[in-house]
Amino acid sequence: MIKSFFQSTYWLWVIAKMLIIVLLFISSISLLIEGNLRTDELVINWLAVIEGILLTISLAHDFGSARLGWLKIITGTILFVGGVALMVTLFGLEKGERSEAYALGFPLTLMMIFTGLFEVLHLQKQKT
Repeated sequence: MIKSFFQSTYWLWVIAKMLIIVLLFISSISLLIEGNLRTDELVINWLAVIEGILLTISLAHDFGSARLGWLKIITGTILFVGGVALMVTLFGLEKGERSEAYALGFPLTLMMIFTGLFEVLHLQKQKT
């Protein structure tokens, strides 16, 4: 059932992956350029850049005939775990700690979690 859902909405998840790639690069690179990051923030942002690169490479599987199942499992797992971690972080924020972008966090985390599941299933586009 889950596999058929993701197969029928294949291009939605490919576009969601592209959006996540853009957001990862914009966010992480801008923070890295800004500087003054603690060690944990620096590591997280570099990991986000690496995940963006891995997701970009996995797009070859979505648009071409490359067989990158192992890479899709890795990127999907990272996206899923990152989405769950972000969701837990958002639920743990007090009202005074929330920014104007707080409400955007929940749709983004759901998109990360479902795109991670899509990646782990490493579906291929159906031939028409």
